[in-house]
Amino acid sequence: MHPLFRILLFILIPSLAFAQETRPEYNTGSGFFVKDGKIYDSGGNEFIPMGYNAAAFWAGNEDCKKTNMSVHIPNSGANAVRIISQTAGAFGWNANPAAQRNLVDRAVKAKMIPMLEMHNATCDEPQFENIVNYWTSEEMVKLCQDYEEYLWVNVANEHNFSDFEAWRDGYKEVITKFREAGIKNPIVIDAGRNCGQNPEMFSTYGAEVLESDPERNVIFSIHMYGFWRTEDKTFTDWTPPFQVETQLPALKAAGLPIMVGEFGWDDPEGYAGNYTAATIVSTCAEQGIGWFFWSFYDGTDKPYYSVIKNVCGGIVESNLTPAGQYILPYLQANASAAAIFGTVPTDEVIAGPSLQIYPNPSDSTFIIRGLSGPSRVRIADAGGALVRTVFLRDNILNLQDLPAGVYFLQIEHTVYKVIKK
Repeated sequence: MHPLFRILLFILIPSLAFAQETRPEYNTGSGFFVKDGKIYDSGGNEFIPMGYNAAAFWAGNEDCKKTNMSVHIPNSGANAVRIISQTAGAFGWNANPAAQRNLVDRAVKAKMIPMLEMHNATCDEPQFENIVNYWTSEEMVKLCQDYEEYLWVNVANEHNFSDFEAWRDGYKEVITKFREAGIKNPIVIDAGRNCGQNPEMFSTYGAEVLESDPERNVIFSIHMYGFWRTEDKTFTDWTPPFQVETQLPALKAAGLPIMVGEFGWDDPEGYAGNYTAATIVSTCAEQGIGWFFWSFYDGTDKPYYSVIKNVCGGIVESNLTPAGQYILPYLQANASAAAIFGTVPTDEVIAGPSLQIYPNPSDSTFIIRGLSGPSRVRIADAGGALVRTVFLRDNILNLQDLPAGVYFLQIEHTVYKVIKK
């Protein structure tokens, strides 16, 4: 089929927020900001991130990882993605500003909020000098500024500190250097003991670290593995010190902008098996806390750290791990895209050739040929107002319950016109 027509269309996707928050005067950035323990986009709409860690610089075929970032991760329902990278070191990765920019750009074009992270010195002594020098280099500052409306900066992954005061003072100095370099993006800080798992640093010094930032734009990230438990688990030799159902509400009640930056699925070997992972998800939902599962694809033989089995296999049912079988439907039902992606301008509305939609017109059912896998479809009426968002696991779209008329289908970055008789 060939393009039938071209028109100017603006599909307006309404925000889920009922009221917009005013940016505080002390915050001089143009992107996300935090206020009273909540996270807001540039328009003042509250945002709760839900998505995955993406092992962007290891774990599998390079082309497939790029396709995952542009297609499969957003189509799985994620509204945010944590991009894992490292400049060089023990893991043998070699991230660089150009490659990181490419991934950030892919995430934004796929309507996901990117959080860029540095994995240097994971579970080791801090390496702030090297990491700060990298982040404040000319290329990285420009990357942060170019994507200031969207990008979050996760300074370093799971640095271990000798004491709470060292964590506090170290990050206060980092914040100062970032702001002096012109980085106004939200700064995401991991917990600083037990490989990012100890929340006591947040409850003890989190407020002080937040107040030290002239932009007051800091988000605290807790990682959950073997030091965490849920109430339904019993123990004999050792009881993990931190309980999901009590610690997360306490951090939220303290007014801290908090999220779960990593957690695994139910692990029979015990490292991530001290909790029921679904309880982390449900507790976060109750508290309005965002989360990032580890990971979309880990590249290991441990399915409890991935939602897909094969990095090139997409999000078809047969390629989902037990974690994926739970998380994908949850995200598709509950994760709301950031409101800043709500207006999608396009000057091209087509009925092919990239996809074929038939019969068109139709009484109710449309067959969409050419989908690469399960896909998110936004449906707007003739006036451009969003009617609904659906996730297709096959190629059949049913509009039986909608009145007759013209509808526009946004699939990835293209809009298609269909007519229901």
